[in-house]
Amino acid sequence: MVKIEDLTDRSLRDCSVAKIISIDTLEHIEDYTKALSELFRVLAEDGQAIFHVPCYYFEKPRSEPIQHGVDPWGHLGYFSGKELISNLAKVGFIILRVKLQFDYGSLVCLVQKKCLYRWSDWSMNIGK
Repeated sequence: MVKIEDLTDRSLRDCSVAKIISIDTLEHIEDYTKALSELFRVLAEDGQAIFHVPCYYFEKPRSEPIQHGVDPWGHLGYFSGKELISNLAKVGFIILRVKLQFDYGSLVCLVQKKCLYRWSDWSMNIGK
C-alpha cells in the first residue's frame, strides 16, 4: 500500500522503519528540520538513512533561500552542507559518511540512529 503524507507529520509508529532513502526531497520542504525530526522518530533504533540534496555551498553556515518562481524545479533553497550536517546531528543522527558531488552540486549523507558498536567491542578483537 502506498500512502501520501506530509513528511513533517507522519502517521507511522515510532521506530517502525528500518531504512530511509530521501533523494531530492528535503529542498522542497519549508521546515526541513521538522521533517528530519520526524524521520528520526520513525527510524528503527538500529536504522540507517541516506539523504541526497542539491548542495552548492559547503562552508556557508546557512542554506540560501530561493525566491519563489526562480528555481525551475521548485526548490525552496540551496543547501549549505555545513548546515545540513549540523541539523542532522542536532536531531540525533550519527553521521557515518558525507560525500560531495562537485560535478552535479549535491551532497549525499549516510546516517544511523544510534551507535551500533562501542570502542571496547573493536579493541577487544584487535589482533585476534
